[in-house]
Amino acid sequence: MKPVKLEIKKNELGRLGYGFEVTMDKKDFQQAYKNKLSYYSNNMQIKGFRKGKAPLAMVEKIYGESIKSEAANDLIPKVIEQALKDEEIEPVTDPEVKDVDLEEKLHVTFDVYAKPEIKEIRTDGIKASLKTEAVKKEEIEKEVQGILEQKVEYEEIKDKEKPVEKGDHIYLDFEGFLEDGTPIEGGKAENYLLEAGTGNFIKDLDDNLPGMKAGEEKRVEVTFPEEYHAKHLAGVKAYFNVKVRSIVEKKYPELTDELAKEVAGVETVKDLEERIKSNLKEAKEDAAKNELRKDVFAQLLKKNKEFPLPGRLVDDELESLKKNNPEKKEEELKAQAEESVRGYFLLHKIDEEEKIDISQKLQEEVAKFSLYFGKDVQSTAKMLEENGMLNKMAYDLWEKSALDKIIERVENNKDADKKAKSEKAAPVKAEASKDRGADAQEKKTTSVKSASKTAAKGSAKKEKDESSKGEKA
Repeated sequence: MKPVKLEIKKNELGRLGYGFEVTMDKKDFQQAYKNKLSYYSNNMQIKGFRKGKAPLAMVEKIYGESIKSEAANDLIPKVIEQALKDEEIEPVTDPEVKDVDLEEKLHVTFDVYAKPEIKEIRTDGIKASLKTEAVKKEEIEKEVQGILEQKVEYEEIKDKEKPVEKGDHIYLDFEGFLEDGTPIEGGKAENYLLEAGTGNFIKDLDDNLPGMKAGEEKRVEVTFPEEYHAKHLAGVKAYFNVKVRSIVEKKYPELTDELAKEVAGVETVKDLEERIKSNLKEAKEDAAKNELRKDVFAQLLKKNKEFPLPGRLVDDELESLKKNNPEKKEEELKAQAEESVRGYFLLHKIDEEEKIDISQKLQEEVAKFSLYFGKDVQSTAKMLEENGMLNKMAYDLWEKSALDKIIERVENNKDADKKAKSEKAAPVKAEASKDRGADAQEKKTTSVKSASKTAAKGSAKKEKDESSKGEKA
């Protein structure tokens, strides 16, 4: 739509909210209505007339109001857009239309919340220190143990008289019933591998396993925990028929070059340990960077509190936080909501200034997922988009990139401060050098003068001696 003549009244609602009353010039609105009416008149089939041949007045009489409403609906978004542009308001919420009057003119009343103006992002005084931990030998050993765990074998203990002890691994048959004898759905298994007495099973049943022997059967009365995951069984009394098939012990394989090649595709055990160390180092560095970003962001929020926030966004964020954190006080959640909205606009300001582009990083992340899922990149991207993961990945990368730009600024501030201090100290050194130079020059001049005097004395003495020789001759 070409710009049209609008009568605009704007009222401040507070918290960057504005109420608008916008009236479109009668002539422009009537022209838009007539254009729409003419279109329908030329394309409408009315009984008794050929298509498009019904008189315009008849079309208007029958359908005029609905056609006028349709014309208004087409115009309202464009009228709102022009009004906001004319008043230099950049909205951050969808305009909320309160009232529409289209008797002769198009009159629209709506509310909207504006984007805050952030003149400058303050980073002075923000400290950014990356704290990374070295990879410990114990951490590498733990990862190696995890690899060996995947290749562990269970060997049956031959001693049939050995009772089950806490921590023993056993193969167990069990079947559960409610008190009335009804089998529990999903409560039956055979050859179920379990570490006895360690809380990995229903407590009453788990507590009764130590002391049993291989081949022994027992009926165990149980009460399901109140917080049991299957709600229909929470707190319910039942019983299980159990049989210990065998007691087994773990047999770990020896870590050899062959095993290293099998599980990790490397040539030697040393190569495997180096890869583990590298992966752990990378993970620690990523964790340290995330902590740094979190710390810098918290400092950034404290440094930049002077700009107002759109009330609607804060209120919406607060309502969301209330639903997810019903136990927290509203005052605490309100502060959290304000910080969330403030952070959002600060990051967007950084984006505007730095022109952040995450497309390459996002492609790399999708490529990693494609390797994990064993699909091509395009199929993986489509899958991630469908389940909402792609947008989340993009936002996380964007947020990290924006905070990294802030960290760069903090580092640049440090360098600038060092340079300023160095330059401030330089004139002092120059003056000192100048003084030393003057002293040296003075000493040099004094030495020259002294040497001249000595030379003059020597010349005078020589002349005097020559004169005496002449007289004697």
